[in-house]
Amino acid sequence: MAKRKPQLSAPMGKTYRANQTSTRKRILILCEGKQTEPLYFNALMQEKRVNGVAIGTGRNALSLVKYAKEQRGEGATQYAEVWCVFDRDEFPAEQFDNAIHSAEGHEFLRVAWSNEAFELWYVLHFEYLNSSTGRQYYLARLKALLGDYRKAQPNMYTLLKARMETAQSHAQKLVAEYAEDTPFHDRIPCTTVHELVARLEEYAAEKPY
Repeated sequence: MAKRKPQLSAPMGKTYRANQTSTRKRILILCEGKQTEPLYFNALMQEKRVNGVAIGTGRNALSLVKYAKEQRGEGATQYAEVWCVFDRDEFPAEQFDNAIHSAEGHEFLRVAWSNEAFELWYVLHFEYLNSSTGRQYYLARLKALLGDYRKAQPNMYTLLKARMETAQSHAQKLVAEYAEDTPFHDRIPCTTVHELVARLEEYAAEKPY
């Protein structure tokens, strides 16, 4: 008997149903992390009324990109665009770089990566950080800046949204510090989460078609 393919699960506390008759383009965000990233992006999309969903998969970077290709292939009329969100974490450098390269050349597929961790994006809302301090520093710095911080904190988008433009500016500046031929695993610290945020803002501004 053929195995059934895994179904996309709904964000925490919400029921997800595909809306084939939507008048706005849908966007799918597949996250490596199961809670932190989906909580952030679903809150952002809910406020900006973006027709999309962010789902935590628990897959590593390379597996996540492969999975994204499969999902878009099965639901081409359901999602106009698919993004993969993942960190460098402690995965081998080659795996991290290959995951980013694997998404290249696919018009519907893009990646928003962070080196070393997604929390770098949070820190950039407060200050420009271009030293290779690592994920433990990000966590400690967020605790100092916010008074408290824990993984999978549900209100991070609300806490940080007033500083969004600062974070985008800092992230763009970080990306510009590296030459185009610099291997992705050597770009530390760096994140391209601002590109996904900017894309979601474009979706929010689009008129129904």
